Amino acid sequence: MGTTIGVLTYVHTQRSADLARRLEVKQYIQEAEDIIYGKEGATTGHFDPRDSDRLELANRKIEKALTLDPNNADAVLLMGTFTEFGGKLDEAIALYKRAIELNPNEFRAYVNWGIALTHQGAYEQSIEKYRRAIEIKPSDDNSYYNLAASLLWLGRKTESIEAYEAAIERNPLRYDAYSHMATVLYEVGRKDEAMRALRRAIEINPHEEKSYEFLDSLLYDQQNLKEDEIVVRKRVELDPKNSSALLSLVRVLYKQGKAAEAYDSCMKVIELDPTSGSGYFCAGTVLSSKGIWDGAEFEFRKAVTFDPALVSAYEGLSVALLMQHKLAEADAIFAQVKQRSETAARKQSSHGENHPGQASTEYTEFEQIYNGLKARMK
Repeated sequence: MGTTIGVLTYVHTQRSADLARRLEVKQYIQEAEDIIYGKEGATTGHFDPRDSDRLELANRKIEKALTLDPNNADAVLLMGTFTEFGGKLDEAIALYKRAIELNPNEFRAYVNWGIALTHQGAYEQSIEKYRRAIEIKPSDDNSYYNLAASLLWLGRKTESIEAYEAAIERNPLRYDAYSHMATVLYEVGRKDEAMRALRRAIEINPHEEKSYEFLDSLLYDQQNLKEDEIVVRKRVELDPKNSSALLSLVRVLYKQGKAAEAYDSCMKVIELDPTSGSGYFCAGTVLSSKGIWDGAEFEFRKAVTFDPALVSAYEGLSVALLMQHKLAEADAIFAQVKQRSETAARKQSSHGENHPGQASTEYTEFEQIYNGLKARMK
């Protein structure tokens, strides 16, 4: 009888110790996820991989979990994720494979494996992994979301849209799926649908600046300036130090003839960055529109000083000089316009950013404007 009691006591003790160990492992995993993603959890949180301090702290938590249980698939998976954050893609993939060995139904390992392959440019292989994840768990929106991105990289835009739609069907609050889908819809000419997708993204998450930025671009292209101004002001409200948003505000205000407000926004850009060639260029453009040529000259000179590649600033400066009857200086700057236009065209053409003849056409148009103004000055 005593022996039986002793055995039962031993078994109970071992079970209690095993349970305590599993709970401790689970706690370490949770703490690691909280460090990286915040209390919302891995499916909704965001992490900047450049935050090495948080990454190191989370790694230490997972190392402790794996010391207690080297065969815990969740811990191995999370270690793979953190390894990928550190840029070690091959090591991360090896860990994802290990997680799948431990748990063949670990669909998240397939998704993460696909993401690592995407970062390596292996898009076809990444698609295979996402599709495998979908086979295991058809209800997972993240698998479809990442599948859409890989399909887009391969130029398969219709399939990409379908994958984004599948992600949204499974998670109607997935705002980033709406915003990324909007980009693809726009590229295939479905502009109204793109607009609706962006509005939905903003409705779900009114604090995501990227959605406003793209909507701003679409509205400006349509010359829907009043609504565009509302959208751009929201961008500035979200981040008053966003120079790009402020420059967009300058553009839409200037287009509506609100010169004073546009100029104030230019000054805010310059205040944020006193070396902003774009900020000085905008200020010069606004002053030119009001015929304040000496002020425009000053701003354009600042623009070309801080951004010598900004051809439009040289154009503005040549006109400002011409309008003040500084003909020799104006002609000297005008000569630089052609030279710098050709240099910019060669650079952009080598990067595939524009048609080789585009810069030449733009220069010819400006040449006609400049010569027309010059003829009037005589």
